[in-house]
Formats: sequence, C-alpha cells, structure tokens
Amino acid sequence: YLAAKGQAARVNSATVTNTLVDFSLLGDLGVFTDEASVTRLEERMRERGYLEAGEMAGTFNALRANDLIWSYVVNNWFMGKEPPAFDILAWNGDSTRMPAVMHSQYLRACYLQNALTKPGAFAIDSVKTDLRKIKTPMYVLGAEADHIALWAGSYATTQLVGGETKYTLSNSGHIAGIVNPPDNPKACYWTKPRAAKGESAHEWRESATRHQGSWWNDWAAWIGKRAGSMVAPATLPPGEPAPGRYVLNEVAAAFGTNGTSHKPAPYRKRKKATAPKRRQTRRA
Repeated sequence: YLAAKGQAARVNSATVTNTLVDFSLLGDLGVFTDEASVTRLEERMRERGYLEAGEMAGTFNALRANDLIWSYVVNNWFMGKEPPAFDILAWNGDSTRMPAVMHSQYLRACYLQNALTKPGAFAIDSVKTDLRKIKTPMYVLGAEADHIALWAGSYATTQLVGGETKYTLSNSGHIAGIVNPPDNPKACYWTKPRAAKGESAHEWRESATRHQGSWWNDWAAWIGKRAGSMVAPATLPPGEPAPGRYVLNEVAAAFGTNGTSHKPAPYRKRKKATAPKRRQTRRA
C-alpha cells in the first residue's frame, strides 16, 4: 500500500513472522476455508458485526484437538487434575474478536482467491497493491513445525516482493517457534545471508546453515544494521481509567457482570450447610 502511494520510505525495514502472503499452501486450515464454510461464517458475522473470539479460538483448538481439547477433558473432567501453568497457552487463550468486513475480505481475497500474489487484484482503501513494488529490506521468519502458516508457504514471500530478503527457519511450531528465547537449549534455526530469487523452499533448506540457539540473536544483528538511534518514547495521555474496557469486557464475559462498572460484581460466599440443632433433653 505504501509502495503504491509512493510512501515506502516511511518503513526502513520490515520483519514478518509465521505469515502467509501466498495462500496456495494452506495446511490444516484449508479444511475450514472453502466457499460454503466462508459463506456460513459471513452470515453469522452479519448478525452482530464481528466474529466472536470464542469461535476463532475454537477453530484453532480443533486443529490440535488432542492437545487443546481432549487432554483437558480427560485430565480435568474425568480425572480431576488441575491444568499446569503454561505461559504460552495462557497467551493463546486470550482470543480477539474479528471485525466482520475485515475478516470476510481476508478469507475471500486471501484464502479463496489468493489475491495478494496477483498484481492489482487486492486493494486497500481503493489502492491496488503489487508486492513486486516492495523494495524494503525484509526479514522473513518461518517455523519448521508450524501447522497454521506452513514454512514453505511463508518462504514464498521472499519470491513475491521486489526487494532484498533474508529468510530464517526456526524449529518448533506456530507460537513456540517465535517465542524461543536465547537461553532455550533446545532452540535452533536455519538461515543464510539472503534468499535468492528463483530459489525454491526445498533448495533454500538444502543450502541453509543450521545454528544452535534462538533466531532472536540473528534478527537482532540484522535489524541493528537497519535501525536508527534509540529515542525516548513519546508521552501519551491516559486513554481511560484503569483497568480499561478490555479487562471489563473479559470480566463481563467470564462472570456475567455488565462490564460498565470499574468494580466487578461482588463475590458472595455460599453459606456452609449446618446440621439442624437438636433439642437437649434431660435424663430422668
């Protein structure tokens, strides 16, 4: 969009992580994105103007049903075990609503029509896009075991844009492949200085070098050469009183409060059941 508007210089470099631009390789998500499924989803979204967060979460949970659905049924419901604390799944459970018009365009233009790969077929605010016009240096990251954005599909971005690209492949999946801190002894990644035009994903993998550790270090070196000097963040006025609408809406959804008060509905303890008092009697 910025390239088409002549404003590409506003972005000095770009980093994309586990992201599809070419939707010809859908993986498991292709099961949910045929014409009939998208039409039914659009009908539901039209009623309220958005896709409910729980529906989106349910789709992704269904892709890993054994881990994200049935393991909880067996361990929590059948066996009464408390689920262990897991920071990644806590983040994964914080779902977001999707605006109806945006989500419909995304599913139809990208998943069904693969319009981003066709010059002029996708428009933003009536501005037709052409990925070949993007000359901004890009760091493109994929994850080896990603079941949502297949790594070969994310690699295709390097062949569609017109500028210099570097592709890096992390081990692990869609979330853990990104959140792979430097102190993780199991972390590794594959990369090389740049992705050559005309090079397939398989050819790139054969010639890439494996490195022990997190891709974070490689990215930090890459972005450091393209970033400006450190600046102090701008001071912004508070948007609204704490804890904010997001927290209040989450409380309302979880506990049935109206979400308008800054104080959650009071929790009333249930009275303990007590045995009826017995009348004391004297022995003769």
